[in-house]
Amino acid sequence: MIISYGTRTKIGVQPYKHGKVNQDSYFALNDFCGINDLSFFGVMDGHGINGKQVSEFVKNQLPCNNCISYV
Repeated sequence: MIISYGTRTKIGVQPYKHGKVNQDSYFALNDFCGINDLSFFGVMDGHGINGKQVSEFVKNQLPCNNCISYV
């Protein structure tokens, strides 16, 4: 089976705030938890002062923790 997907993200609009960081992150895992043809996708929409750090934390932690509880 061939799996294809795409992503696109855009920095939120905030007038007069130049250099704003994109706080969004995502992950796409094929053969999740070692199971063929099982995919797991996540999209994190960061907001606020620590939005980028929170979305990156979830991106890095959610797949690991879910696989453990899934098996």
